[in-house]
Amino acid sequence: MQRVNKLVASYQSKLEAIPVREQQIAALVGDYEINKAHYTGLLDKQLSAETATQLEIRQKGEQFSVLDPAQPAQRPSSPKRLLIDVAGSLGGLVLGVILAIVPEFLGASITSPDQLSTQNGNRVLEIIPIILTGASRKRRKRRILLAAASGVAASLLCGAVLFYRFRPF
Repeated sequence: MQRVNKLVASYQSKLEAIPVREQQIAALVGDYEINKAHYTGLLDKQLSAETATQLEIRQKGEQFSVLDPAQPAQRPSSPKRLLIDVAGSLGGLVLGVILAIVPEFLGASITSPDQLSTQNGNRVLEIIPIILTGASRKRRKRRILLAAASGVAASLLCGAVLFYRFRPF
């Protein structure tokens, strides 16, 4: 009985020591992981240092010297900005004219209430007339004159630029 009690007591003490042992093992495992990470970092540094040393040894024999330095151009050969600007302006003008005229030729524009009725099948109930006052007539004439003057000025400016750019002398 005494022997069994001693065995029970020894096993009991071992059971009570398990949490302490678990803490010790956890601490050892944590230290192991930290040391392993540190060791891996040191190995990486050693490998990069060896690689750098090997590169330096190889590059000592490879030294280049410039025999003839590059000469900058007097003026740029490309892009020709003026040509790009003129082509873009003319392309935009042509595209705008095409987009304005094509719907007229295709009959896609609606200019009267009858065309609206035939286009979507709905009946027009009422038309609101345009009432022109003296001030609105003056404003309309002024806008037309301004548009005409702008067109003439733009044409003259384009002609002057083209003449200056491609003059014969």
